[in-house]
Amino acid sequence: MATNTTNYNFKKPDESDFYSIQDQNNNWDKADAALKDLDTPTFEDYSGSTTVPDAATAINSIRSKGKLSTILSNMKAAFKGACLIGQIVNNCVTNNAKLPLSAAQGKALMDLYTQLNSDLA
Repeated sequence: MATNTTNYNFKKPDESDFYSIQDQNNNWDKADAALKDLDTPTFEDYSGSTTVPDAATAINSIRSKGKLSTILSNMKAAFKGACLIGQIVNNCVTNNAKLPLSAAQGKALMDLYTQLNSDLA
């Protein structure tokens, strides 16, 4: 008597069963549909109310043999939370307020600010 596989419910005929081309075609249709789903994976895009984990947590959550959707979500969170080197402003010549300031440049500005306040006193 035929049995079915656990994950995709493919029909597995018993050795004593009559071979059915229709059963084989149905198995291939299920496999084809499952493989097609891999072409366009869905993952958390953090555009809704879901909070974005910090970059370190997201990077630590990327594991091998994980679900593709989880890996993609964590990669997106890591990139969203991580500051890319090319975006750090180190010379105060940008007018883009959304770019991060380097720690060295921030310290230089703070030193100038402190000096200005002491000169006024």
